[in-house]
Amino acid sequence: MHGRFERQERSPKMIAFLLKCYLWLDGLVERFANRVRDAVGGFLEVWLSAEQQSELVHMFYDGRVRDGEELHSWEEPWFLAELPKAPATILVGAAGRGREAQWLAAKGYVVDAFDPRRDSQDELRLCARRSARTSYAEFCDAVLDGRNSAASIFANEHYDAVVLGWSSFSHIIDPEHHARLLEACVRVTGDGPILFSYKQSTTVPKIGRARRVGRTMAQALTYGSPTEKNQRYSYAGRAGFMYAFSDDELIALAKSMTPPRTVHWGSRLSYPHAAFVLEKEAQAMHS
Repeated sequence: MHGRFERQERSPKMIAFLLKCYLWLDGLVERFANRVRDAVGGFLEVWLSAEQQSELVHMFYDGRVRDGEELHSWEEPWFLAELPKAPATILVGAAGRGREAQWLAAKGYVVDAFDPRRDSQDELRLCARRSARTSYAEFCDAVLDGRNSAASIFANEHYDAVVLGWSSFSHIIDPEHHARLLEACVRVTGDGPILFSYKQSTTVPKIGRARRVGRTMAQALTYGSPTEKNQRYSYAGRAGFMYAFSDDELIALAKSMTPPRTVHWGSRLSYPHAAFVLEKEAQAMHS
């Protein structure tokens, strides 16, 4: 006797129909989620100040359960190619819970690290010589202006290289702050390389309808008039706001540094990453 719920053979036509329904529904949900994210991003661009947008990034990362504990496949060969040999001293900014710092310490590097997250310090203390809960803004203020903060412990140190934690350079959304951070990095590393990964942009993105709706809502609620926004940064969901760099922007930043540097591009087949390194001619004059 066959049970009521005995598996029945399904016809290929029914399977194809169900699969088509699933793909349609999946695409509909994804498009809806994208529109909501764009609308929220447009709203927050207008509603929040630049400082609040940066703080939003910290809040999102604070809410994450855990970072990945291993380097990405492109990071290890990149570190080996660009960093001086161990036991060089490395400063890791926006270090999270120590993903990069742990690998560097295991390879024999002397590591100092900082991150603004509340939950970063326990794990950073396990692998770093010195660690602090502090931000890029406080680091710049301590190094460049002598302002006292948790970042002051790094201000008078010399490092053989600086590593800016994964994508953290793109989380700085004010172009003036990009140059200020690099100036602070040069102050503590001298001729050493500055490694960073980033969101890449080849063109200025267009503002979609959903994003325009979000911006209009925020302007209406604040009784504000439309303001000109830098289109290089955008809301990236739970990653917060991210600035998309063009190659020309990074080259200009390298040339503006004192002394001028060049950009060593990482593999274009993986997540965008590069290093600001002193040009050989300048390095020979500097040494």
